[in-house]
Amino acid sequence: LLVILSKLPENRFDWDKHLRQSLPLVIAFISSKDYTLQYYTLHLPYNWKETEIYPLTIYLHGSGSPLPIGGLINGFDCTGQDTLFREVDIDPANIPAGHTGFIVSPWSRGNSSYKDSAEDDFWQMLDLLKKKFKIDEKRMYISGFSMGCAGALNLAVYRPDIWAGACFASGFHALNDLYFDRLSENLRGMPMFIWVGELDTWMLDGAKKFMAALDKKGIK
Repeated sequence: LLVILSKLPENRFDWDKHLRQSLPLVIAFISSKDYTLQYYTLHLPYNWKETEIYPLTIYLHGSGSPLPIGGLINGFDCTGQDTLFREVDIDPANIPAGHTGFIVSPWSRGNSSYKDSAEDDFWQMLDLLKKKFKIDEKRMYISGFSMGCAGALNLAVYRPDIWAGACFASGFHALNDLYFDRLSENLRGMPMFIWVGELDTWMLDGAKKFMAALDKKGIK
């Protein structure tokens, strides 16, 4: 809780500063699966205007605290995975690519691997987002780290028609031959970025196996 409080303004809320620094909004909804309260964090595009249409990047977090408050910390300070939060003003002459659109990170019930009820929550969240905000549905991107990488791959191969691109980062240990031999064909034509540290040998071996399977099918 102290981590989150340290990110919040000491005085009144400053909307202009909020948009310059991309402090996340926390948006809750009632899951249609079991009527529990679920949430996601949302970073608005730099200098967001309600009437304009923006691309959407969905970031799936890796495993960690199973508690809702632990997930919130990732939304505000995810330095252990992939930092989305900014504590300094965005330079209008050099806006980071991700901040030209919406960035969304669902909690997805903690260490759920984005399956079962958490996957249902994911699709409900996406529907809600498209109703609340002007999203360019031809520029929706899916990404994830570690457990989130496996989740992103699962969502990409089952619904390749809705994603303009995907990033799979350091989470290839959970993959199996179902992805490599059968479903990898669904990724044909989808721009992909595969990321893993060269010293992360466990994940690196899985990433090499994944890339070899794509190469065998002629998928670049």
